[in-house]
Parts: sequence; C-alpha cells; structure tokens
Amino acid sequence: MKDLKIYGAIKKYADNSPYRFHMPAHKGKNFLSGGAKYDVTELPSIDNAAVVLSAEEDCAKILGAKKVFFLTGGSTSGILSSFYAVKGLGKKIIINRSAHKSVYNGLKLFSIEPVIVDDEIEDITPELISKVFDNEKDAFAALLTYPDYFGRTFDLKGVKAVCEKKGKILIIDGAHGNHFKFLNLPYSGSIADISVESLHKTAYTFNQGAIICVNDEKLIDKVKDGVNTFLTTSPSYPLLASIEYGIKRQALDYGKTQKVIARLDKAKEEIKVAGLSVLPSEDPLKMTVIFTGSGYDGNEIAKVLEKHKIFPELAGKNEILFMLSAATKTREINKLVKTIIKAVKTLGKREIQTENAHVLRKREMPYLKAVNGEWEFTPIDKAKGKICAENFGVVPPCRPLFTAGELIDADVSDMISGETFGFYNGNIKTVKVKK
Repeated sequence: MKDLKIYGAIKKYADNSPYRFHMPAHKGKNFLSGGAKYDVTELPSIDNAAVVLSAEEDCAKILGAKKVFFLTGGSTSGILSSFYAVKGLGKKIIINRSAHKSVYNGLKLFSIEPVIVDDEIEDITPELISKVFDNEKDAFAALLTYPDYFGRTFDLKGVKAVCEKKGKILIIDGAHGNHFKFLNLPYSGSIADISVESLHKTAYTFNQGAIICVNDEKLIDKVKDGVNTFLTTSPSYPLLASIEYGIKRQALDYGKTQKVIARLDKAKEEIKVAGLSVLPSEDPLKMTVIFTGSGYDGNEIAKVLEKHKIFPELAGKNEILFMLSAATKTREINKLVKTIIKAVKTLGKREIQTENAHVLRKREMPYLKAVNGEWEFTPIDKAKGKICAENFGVVPPCRPLFTAGELIDADVSDMISGETFGFYNGNIKTVKVKK
C-alpha cells in the first residue's frame, strides 16, 4: 500500500539510520526484531502533526464521517472524550444497561445521571427511545452500544431519526462495528453524531488502536478538546500507523472477507447439525456457540479447544464466542469446526446446571447518589439484599451484573466466572447502612 502516510513518514526517518538523542530510551535498538526503530517521537523531520492530520482526513473520506480522530488509548479514551464534548448540555443521558464500564465511568466523572434501558430484557427500538425521551425531559442524549459484544444490533437509522426529530444527540459505542462500513451494513461512523470504534477488534490494527468519528459540526471542536484531554502527549507512532493501515486495508479486503463469511456460515450449520445452537447475530464475522440446555459445558469444550491451540474470544459455561476477520484462514475455520464436533462427541451429554438467567434489577436510588455516597465492603456471599455502591461484573465484556443504586437480589457468588471488575478480595462495595 503506497498511501500509508504515517508509516511512510516514520519509515523514511528510521531507514536513514539516525543518531537518536530523543525519546524513547530504547533508541530503536534490540527490541521486537527491529520493530522498535519505527517507534519515534514528535520530530520536525516527520512533520508529525501534518502527517497524522492528513491520514485522519483520508480515513474520514473512506468512512463517510465529517471528522475522524485517531486514538491511541483504545475506545475507552473515545468514550471519555465523548462525555467531555457533551458535558454541561444536560443532566441525563439514555444508555443501555449492558454498556461498557467506560460508559459508567464517564457518567461518574462528569456527573451525568443515566436513564438505563434494560437491553437484556427489552429490544432497543426507535419507539422505545422516543418513549424514554418523552418520559425523561432532562435527557439530552442517548449513548448506545452498536453492535454489541456478540454482534447484535438495532435499527440505528431509526434511532438517529428519533434523536434528530427531538433535537437530541446520538453517541454510539461502536467498539465492535468499524468493519460494518466495509460489509455494506448500517455503520455508526457515518450515521451517529459521535461514534467511537476500536480498530484492534475488527481491523489489522495493534491493541489500543481506535478512532472517534464526528458528524455534528458543532461537536467537532469539543471532541477535539476531549481527545487532547484524555490522550497522552507521547503517542505511539507505530500504533497510529496501524490505525491508518487498518482502515485502508479493510477497504481493499472485501473479497477476502466475503470468503471468510461464506465459510463461517457453513461452519455454523455444521455445528447446528452436531446438536449445538448458534446465537443469531447481525455481525457475519462473529460466531457464538450456545450450550445452555445442551448437556455440554462450554468451559470444558474451551479446554479441549486450547489443547489444540484454538483460543476463543470468550468462554463460559453457557457460550463460547469466536471473532474472525479477513486474516482468518479457511483451514483455521475447518480445524475449529472439526475440533468442536469431536469435543462434543468425546465429552458426551450429561446434566449440566445452567447459570442464572437474567434477573430484573430494581433501582433503589439514583446512580450518582449511590456511586458518590458512603459505602462499605460486603463479602459477596452476604451481598444479597444490599444496595450496590459500585458497578461490578465480568471481563470481558465489562458489562455490569449490577450497577450502583440497584438492589442486589441474587446470589452474586453464583454469577461470577473468569476475570472480574468491582471485586476486592471477595468483597464488593455496597451502600453504607446508617445505624
């Protein structure tokens, strides 16, 4: 690819064998098989500001956005920058209950009260969002996840039309959706007022590579201020170069991606024939195999897969999630399907106790009051009946099991598996009971 502006600039500098009396301290030597030579700082010879701006402008044209900012702090930095851009515009914002923890952190940081739509029970529709705006006069925006971690979506254009009609701002956490642009699917980067996207999840980009797309011209400068506030003043140029590459490479990989999708579609059918279920998803590059009620334990299946050097994105008792891209080889999908089917036959069916189904959360106090109030540690096995003072949940996908201000009406210890957040040596934070 000849039009990679950031990579071209740093390569020109690095290939000249410079004497480096500047950051970083490794001086481009003896690291990552020579890759460190491209890890440079801001230098006049690179013209860093101009070259990054030019690359961002290229990518904005490709994505159909009015403005694109490159992010080296992952989509989390983009979510916080979005909050910064809309701070002071209102008191409340509509979010989906399964929002990423960075969204909840933004609410606390900027003292914005969430109006939570429980998308685990109720589908997000334009009609629902319209109704919530009508009921919550102080809500000035909606910040929704599209697509979600498992590739599920909603009527994005319909929700945007509702927001436009009511004069509200639409922010999309599109961490898992940048590739929708290149699959001819409704794409948040060209529809929403602000869209935050993780390139490392969907494109050939290094970890922490992300972008924020802005389509409301009144918000561009405010978003820029937010980006400057939350991002480091010492950005990674290899990471910036990989963001540009990830977007431009996707634009060239349509045929290769379609080949992967076609093979994955067949794989889903083969897995169904083996007696398992696959979660419906609008993202054609994701596959979630469901084990609930099947007589198989997803964790045990995942252990078999790992013995064959197959590592999924997420594994739990009830499901295993696989994420693919244009880089996935047909032989890799073939091996995946073969290994899953063999594991099912080898382990055999038995009675498996499924994990707790979704419970209807009851809000006892406003989110901000709970998260900013007095709290105490409570052992997780004694938390039932308490009011949550800090979100806690499982990683990935960083969704909360309970949010601050909600009554903990289930046995928390039965809901925990894998890595977690909001847990402290077996304790969680609950609202302090005044005696």
